[in-house]
Amino acid sequence: MTEATELDRLTALFSALGADADARDWAESEAEEGLPQLARYRLLRTVWQDVDAWGTAAPQWVAAYRTDGAAADAVDRALAAGLTPEDLGALAREVARETAFGVLYALADPADGSLPAEVEAQLPGWRLAELNAAGAPTGRHLDALHEDFAELEPRGDRTMTEATEATEATEATEATEATEAIEGAKATAPTTPFDHAERRIWSGKAEAYADTYARLCAHLVPALLDAAEVGPGTRVLDVGCGTGTVSAAAVARGASVYAADADPGMAAATRRAVPGVTPHIARLPELPYPDDTFDAAVGNFVLNHVGRPRAALAELHRITRPGGRVAVTIWRSPGAPGQTLIGRAAQAAGLTRPTWLPALAPQDDFPRTPEGLAALLDTAGLLGAECSETAWEHRCDPDIWWAGAERGIGAIGQVLNSGGAEGMAAARRAYDDLCTEFRTRDGLLVLPHVALLAAGTVQGPGGRISW
Repeated sequence: MTEATELDRLTALFSALGADADARDWAESEAEEGLPQLARYRLLRTVWQDVDAWGTAAPQWVAAYRTDGAAADAVDRALAAGLTPEDLGALAREVARETAFGVLYALADPADGSLPAEVEAQLPGWRLAELNAAGAPTGRHLDALHEDFAELEPRGDRTMTEATEATEATEATEATEATEAIEGAKATAPTTPFDHAERRIWSGKAEAYADTYARLCAHLVPALLDAAEVGPGTRVLDVGCGTGTVSAAAVARGASVYAADADPGMAAATRRAVPGVTPHIARLPELPYPDDTFDAAVGNFVLNHVGRPRAALAELHRITRPGGRVAVTIWRSPGAPGQTLIGRAAQAAGLTRPTWLPALAPQDDFPRTPEGLAALLDTAGLLGAECSETAWEHRCDPDIWWAGAERGIGAIGQVLNSGGAEGMAAARRAYDDLCTEFRTRDGLLVLPHVALLAAGTVQGPGGRISW
């Protein structure tokens, strides 16, 4: 079977399962990345059918519980208090959703931290294995199911759902305004091939990121929040919240924090890491918030991952009130030696960028320099845009630094994995040789990095720019 035919077959199967517009993306992930996405999607679909039934079949189960159920008295009291079967269904569905997420999370990580380490070390674990149509193990495993759980929620358009949740945090009357803003963004900001690729790259990567590169990206968080003037009472949006580092730091300053990330797994990680913050699943430049919602908006290394950076900044401008601050960080290009280490190893092994992995379109790209980033903020309508460059040395274990890319994080992770086991092994040998340039006496790597931090002020009404 040719590659094209196999991809069409997988796409048809995903469509049959209800993937609709996303069927091709799921199929490409299975075919090109070797992930058991069809089995993962099927299982998550089954879970959601059970979860959703608590809402859609509420009248039936409420009637059954009143007749013969352990909670019959509780149901009767709730109905007597004025709740409808639909109200009880919405509540039961939410409980079922949270329970299902907890079970899927436990499947990914048996250790929940409740037991002493010496006991945990002696206990068996578990993994969910994929079987082929004949019932034989394929050797692949269904990992990180919880990270894609929210993406498959059968509630219609996910962005609209997140818009509703966001407006509930402000005023119900803002719902129409939020919807109109989203629909306007959709009309003018189509998803690019770069955006599609980023979605594939980061799907299911929250734990890998937290284990490897999150600490590196946290270095500029204090300066980022300073640039956005985040302090007690500041209403701030952490866009591209990742595993919650920026949100946690803003909460520690006494700010009122909102968060958003395009990847459901990242949003879930922030929710676990920062109690009291409810992250929304949303992507730039289509955020589910009305105009002038926030005092400040910050994005820590998020512009690296959007297909239309100018439109993304214009969106941050839109949702921030006049006089508010927008601050972002990106990696400088060309990068410092520490940033290019794994890329050099991949090049030495003869690995190249996969054909399915697009670069940013030339008309959307910009110089990754202080001048280039400041100019980008200026074109998005931000006043007094300034950009500074920060250099530092990141200390880490060589295996941890390698593990992030090996587990598929970022474009370099896709390059490494494109060569199969043989290409990966060759790149690792080259990596070990190159590490001698950065290794200290204690065995750690000291990796030079350079990043850019830019910020600007939102101008008053009448000066907004749309893309």
